[in-house]
Amino acid sequence: MMRSGRPLALLALCALGLLITLTGCDPDEGRTGMVGNESPQTHLSLGYFRADTANPDTLDQSVARLGLSWWGEDRDGTVDHYLYRWSYQLDSLGQPLWTRTDAESDTFIVLLTAMVDTFSFHVKAVDDDGAEDPSPARVVIPVRNSPPEVDWIPNSQELLSNFFGGDTSWTFPHLTFRYNAWDLDGSETITEVNWALDDTSQWNVLDPVYKSITLDPGLLTPGPHRMFLRARDVAQSWSNTVSYPGGATDTTAAGVQRVWMVRQPMGPLLVVFDDPTSSAVRQQSVYEAMDRLGLVEDTDYTTWEISSDAFPWLEGSAQEVYYWLPAEDLDVYNIFSDFEMVFWFSYASTRLLDVCPPMGQYLSDNGKVLLASTDVGYFNTTEQLPQMDEGLCLPIESLTNARHYIFPLPTRDHPLQPAAEWADRYPEMHTSRRISFQGNGISDLDFGFVPDSTASELYFTPEDPNDPVAYPRVTLGSRTAAAHDPDKARFVYMGVPLYWLDNLDLFLQTLIEEEFNW
Repeated sequence: MMRSGRPLALLALCALGLLITLTGCDPDEGRTGMVGNESPQTHLSLGYFRADTANPDTLDQSVARLGLSWWGEDRDGTVDHYLYRWSYQLDSLGQPLWTRTDAESDTFIVLLTAMVDTFSFHVKAVDDDGAEDPSPARVVIPVRNSPPEVDWIPNSQELLSNFFGGDTSWTFPHLTFRYNAWDLDGSETITEVNWALDDTSQWNVLDPVYKSITLDPGLLTPGPHRMFLRARDVAQSWSNTVSYPGGATDTTAAGVQRVWMVRQPMGPLLVVFDDPTSSAVRQQSVYEAMDRLGLVEDTDYTTWEISSDAFPWLEGSAQEVYYWLPAEDLDVYNIFSDFEMVFWFSYASTRLLDVCPPMGQYLSDNGKVLLASTDVGYFNTTEQLPQMDEGLCLPIESLTNARHYIFPLPTRDHPLQPAAEWADRYPEMHTSRRISFQGNGISDLDFGFVPDSTASELYFTPEDPNDPVAYPRVTLGSRTAAAHDPDKARFVYMGVPLYWLDNLDLFLQTLIEEEFNW
């Protein structure tokens, strides 16, 4: 039985009709012309509006720093870019000045010229045919200026004091003041920073890009001084004024003038006491050695006491004084450079790591240094070995695991001896108390060391022939020769507290009159 061919004929007829429709129909037939390009539309994205107002496009804003977002729509194409402007942006002819951007958001700092001002922002989309939105999106922004604020960075001054009873701080005539300046409207709105020394009738203008002010002996003459700082923003609004020393007025309630004192460097030698507990007993041994050499403080040498501790047990007392190194390495270097020699006496918990960079620069510029410090490392209880502090700028290859003691006479005679090469120049020294070197991990024990290739052994404790295992030879001092003359020294390091040793005056005399006399 054969099937009817009628359905196939009907399907063929429909396909022919569809082909005629696709190829023969003009979609614009009957129209007078082509449809023109439609302009895009622009929208602003605003997170919060002023409530209960007849102006719904007014943003509730109180600071000059503002983030805005926008987007565009184009029904017959795509948005190519945007143009935006602020109400105060005009060209040389007074016409609106538009700025092109491909972004759909940005953060702006409005140009404040008064404490309170109102601004309008316009943005319009431009499509791929160059058509611009004829009615740009717009927002009105009322802004109340926030004045800037300034303050000193904590611990940025060389020495601070609570000024009880007229106690004053002092510095050398090299001092950098570090400060913070900020504004709720955005730090970009700060246009200048002003500083004044002693007299606020004359201010010096500083670019706000800088965050420090360095004063030198041309300004810091010996005697009392006071430093002032303030800032100004684009709305001509002034910040608070801070001073060093601090205080709202020039005098305290007791009538004591709020100043710090600048000391004139005296003599070729700077003696530094790097001792957190500021032990007068330990320092006295150095002063006595200087006296025996006929050297007078503030004539032949200058002293400088620094500390890393704040003495919390003295809080609120008249003796509470905080000592710091200057925050800037350049200040420390400049202080060193005012002297031919630096003698750095320390005990424990020192500022040695902080002083390493400027001291290294001073040595490379022909400075001469004696550095005595036992604060060079710690005992690694896991590996049972002493570990040198990272970043230490001393001529040490490694710390030794040898144990030794220097005993005071007449108990036992284990003196500190100069190496054979220097025995005719340096004195033998004994101690007034037992000094322990690297024991079983107790933190207050000191370490012997191996000098690196730049230095040679200067002092050691000899081994005990009766017990060489318990009391081996230990190196405790090194000498680095001057580059121009190996018979002269430029750096002497002692890993022993010099406070407790006799013949300290002869040791210092050797350095002053022979080793550093070049």
